[in-house]
Amino acid sequence: MESVGNSTIPRALRSAGASPGAAFDAATRTVSANVPALPPGATFTVTIDARVDAVVPNGTLLSNSATVTTPDTGAVVSDEDSLVAIARDM
Repeated sequence: MESVGNSTIPRALRSAGASPGAAFDAATRTVSANVPALPPGATFTVTIDARVDAVVPNGTLLSNSATVTTPDTGAVVSDEDSLVAIARDM
């Protein structure tokens, strides 16, 4: 049975895209993907592509979390990643 994965993109990111099979909703800033049934120990990856807004100061910590909910058991699995914004020379 498929599960549903969701990740809300921080406001400091001005655009986002997602890997095939996932969709970005600009109104809610959410990336959603249907995760197929996986055998024990298997993984499923969704890649999110976004740019840090130019007004975000260097050193700003940006955090993003994702959840996967299974419809049959209602189990919720979460993960969180962080990055530090660093300006690049143009």
